[in-house]
Amino acid sequence: MKTKFSMIAAVDANLGIGREGKLPWSIAPDMRHFKELTLAAPPGKKNVVVMGRKTWESLPEKFRPLPGRWNAVISSQRDFGLPQEVLLSPDFRSVFSSLEKLWGDTVGEIFIIGGAAVFKEGLNDAGCERLYLTRILKDFCCDVFFPAFEPGFALTQESPPGTFCGIEYYFAEYRRRLRK
Repeated sequence: MKTKFSMIAAVDANLGIGREGKLPWSIAPDMRHFKELTLAAPPGKKNVVVMGRKTWESLPEKFRPLPGRWNAVISSQRDFGLPQEVLLSPDFRSVFSSLEKLWGDTVGEIFIIGGAAVFKEGLNDAGCERLYLTRILKDFCCDVFFPAFEPGFALTQESPPGTFCGIEYYFAEYRRRLRK
């Protein structure tokens, strides 16, 4: 049976997700939205956030590992100093079997949170059911991008637009279209 998971990201007007190893924006409502979605687990369970090494390293140290969630990092490098409670997996597919072995029935929803290579693998995996995107209506001259995902996913929900520090954005949810 395929492991089901969702992906969550903030993207600029050109699907940009980062510049020079960092988020080029700071939108507090987006951070709250990310936290609410990734923390909302059923009773007795904990959600998982899965990320690549560069995404892990881009998180401010005070937030590593992301609290209240199981954290998993995909990397072929073995010696970059992860805390003991963080799962290190050598590749995308093996992370799911490792999650099962390590945390078993305590795993709630699984969220892929970046970066670009991990998102690309996730989109190509049949287990990816949903995309939660914060759509930022501005070009931030990014050098890393979220992969193109349409027509494989259909927009199912979007919030009214908001503005934070002059930056317009909205939240969108996409679901994988059924394959014929």
